Formats: sequence, C-alpha cells, structure tokens
Amino acid sequence: MKLSKVITSVQFLFMRPFTLPNFTENLELLNQQFDFLSNSNDYSQYYKDLESLKGKGGRFKEPSIIPNLGPLMPLRKKHTLNSYWQSIRLLLKIQEKKGKIDNELFLLLPLKISIPKIKSVRVKNIKFPVNVYIYLFSFGSCCVNMEINVSPSLCNLLRTEEGFDELSDLINNLKGSTFDEKGSFEPFSLSVSRELNQVLFKNGKDVIPFPTHTLIFMETSELLIADFNQHKQAIAATMSRKTVNDVSTLTDEAMNKLIHCEIKKLRDGEIIFFSPMSTFIYPSPIWIGGLRQEKTKFNNKKLQCMYNNYRDFINTIFAVNRFLQDSFLENKVKLPSDRSLEIIKCFTTAYPDTSLNSSCKIYYGAAFKPIAQKIRLIDSLEKLEETV
Repeated sequence: MKLSKVITSVQFLFMRPFTLPNFTENLELLNQQFDFLSNSNDYSQYYKDLESLKGKGGRFKEPSIIPNLGPLMPLRKKHTLNSYWQSIRLLLKIQEKKGKIDNELFLLLPLKISIPKIKSVRVKNIKFPVNVYIYLFSFGSCCVNMEINVSPSLCNLLRTEEGFDELSDLINNLKGSTFDEKGSFEPFSLSVSRELNQVLFKNGKDVIPFPTHTLIFMETSELLIADFNQHKQAIAATMSRKTVNDVSTLTDEAMNKLIHCEIKKLRDGEIIFFSPMSTFIYPSPIWIGGLRQEKTKFNNKKLQCMYNNYRDFINTIFAVNRFLQDSFLENKVKLPSDRSLEIIKCFTTAYPDTSLNSSCKIYYGAAFKPIAQKIRLIDSLEKLEETV
C-alpha cells in the first residue's frame, strides 16, 4: 500500500527535547533577570500576571525577553483551561477557591517562545508553511518544536510528483530541509536551545540533546485498519523512516518492535501507535465524518484540538523524562532543599502512584502509562517517589 496515495491531510510535529542541567547543578548562576524561574512561587506569579490577554496589573507587567529569540510567554489561561493543560490548571483553580494553592504544579506549565521569522520549508519545489517555537519548562527542560500542516491541496500536489513514493521520504526531506542560516531542524534546535541556555546561565553547563520525536497526525481517503497487515506495514514504515518494501518481509515480532506499542483507542476506528522515535495518530474516521457533517466552527476545531493535546502531552512527558534521567535524580543534592522538594512535590502530585494505579486520573491516562513505560519514565518516577 502506498500510504502517500491515500492521504487527504497530515500534520507533522518535529519535537526535540533538551535538558538544561544548570537548573539542577548551577541554579545560583541563573541570570537575575530571570530569577522568577528559580522557585514555584515567583514562577506562578509570573504565569498568573501574564497569562491573561488583558493582564491584571500584578507584579510582572511585561514578559522577559530572550535576545534574538523572543519573549517568554505563558500559555493563555483560556487555552490552559480547555486543553491538555486543564488537568493542571483546573486543579489549581479548584484549590484557589478553597484557599489552598500548590504553586509547585505551575512548573508543569511551560513558557512559549515563538520564532515567527521561520515561516516555511521547501521540499521538491513545494513550499510548506511551518510554525516553530520553544517550550521552556522552568524545572530544567526545553522542547524545540516545528509544526508542518500538509493541507489537502498540498497532498494533491505531492501525489503528482514522480519521486514521491512513501510518506517516510517526505518526513525525512522535511526534517532535513534547510530553513535558516543554521541549517535544518536538528542543528537549528541545538543552536536555539544553546542560545536560551546561554542567556539564562552565562557560564554554566551546555544543554543535553535528545533525538527528535516525530508526531504524525493523518486523515486518509481510504479506511486504515491497524490489524490489516498491508496497512500495518505502511504505518510501521512511516514511523521508522523506512519504505514498505523494507518492512514487508519482517516477522510480526520484528514489526511490533518498530511500532513498540499501540495505545488503547477511545473511538471506533482510531489508531494510535507509539515508539520513542515516532507517534502515529489516525483519528476515528467515523468521528471525523460526524464533525464534517455538523459543519460548525466549534466542531471543526475538535480535530485540531486532538492534535494540539497530544502534541502538548508528548512535549511534557519527554521534558519530564529527560530532566529526571539526565539531571535531577543524580544531582538533586546540589539544589537548595526547598527547590528540590517543590520539584518532587510537583511530579508526585501530577503523576501519583504511577507504577501501581493503572487508572491514575491524569489527562490522557490511557496513553500515559504505556508510553511512560516505554521511555522509562515510570522507572524514574518510582525512584522519585522513594525520596518522598
């Protein structure tokens, strides 16, 4: 099956996480202009003062600026209350009404740096619009993101190109396409993460890079069925950057290793596969058909909301995972005790009893546990819980 021939629209996210070890090992070197990043009380105040469009005239009047990159902007409150982040934001809102606020949970809400100067990449003489931005998590990680929305009209153009065969070709070409004087996405992501790190900690340690994770969110003109071998081969080839011919001779066991795990579906016909390298999401065609028939502005946004929520979910768990494995678990004794304790409280509150409770009430709970097991985040959280 040539998957490229049946795609009607697809969104790609290239997300590369970086650990900023200075947040654990050299917190005293933090540029005083950004001192609000060093504790949850100041960080939560910065977030609350600037997350509203109108603002409240609080302590922080204007966002702090990272030279050559842009302002450190909180996610808008309206968005965080109606998206993936609501599992954090609604809990804080309920606590606020009761007069009790765990400010530590704000550490899981990132600051966003938009990079509007990069607007497109070019593959096979076709220009693809892109959206590039950084999520900075104030506990000590950042994720550089490049989003590409391949519209139905662009999909039609690609199907007429002689050289375009498998979807993996397009992913590799997009990822490797030069869009800045610094080169393609991977060298660019390393460069901007270092710029950010250098501004925050002038004489500290370098960032710790991690491989790029690719999210593929797709609609097709023909129904995909995860159990149908031909379709599964096409998905596995796409996720592993291979051709269908490369994977067609693999055993079922080898094929499953490429995909790693299938996430429990929430709707009929939905497909979600995860591997540390890629996530493949195929929304339920029945659900999509219903949205298309309703043709209301609100319902047309639901598909985009699904993509946005999985994007933010993946950003967050990779950011937490890399921070714990690369920095915090080994070097937390280098932090002031109150800072160390608030980070531990943040993660253990957000991810309670992760190893024991399969129904822990976090957003995307069905996806969290299998993915956290695959990337060994469960192991790190268990070690963290032992320190409580």
